[in-house]
Amino acid sequence: MPLLAENPNLAVIPDFKTNKYAQAGAQLTNKAIDEQHAIRILANLWHIQNEADNHHWATRVQEETQAAEIEHRCIQEDEDQHCQMLIAEQEAAITEERKKNKSKYALVRNIKSHLTW
Repeated sequence: MPLLAENPNLAVIPDFKTNKYAQAGAQLTNKAIDEQHAIRILANLWHIQNEADNHHWATRVQEETQAAEIEHRCIQEDEDQHCQMLIAEQEAAITEERKKNKSKYALVRNIKSHLTW
């Protein structure tokens, strides 16, 4: 089924009494079906098609919403993974810096507290 461009829930039933639909009504009329009955048939057919379009529209909206949620979740997971990777890189850089400059990062003992006078 082709993608609908507009929300069929907002569609308004056409006036099948106008000249625009006269030919369609004429094709339905015969000895058993008069013009008013043909108009009701056209309206019923329109309602059937509109209900199908509404269902198709709702399914499409639901699928697009789910796809957007999945995409958002994937983006968030990628961002989280990237942040974890940056944190790991920073920690590795700090560890490497401490290894290179052990004296700079050596613990300093507080000697004032150990002095007794």
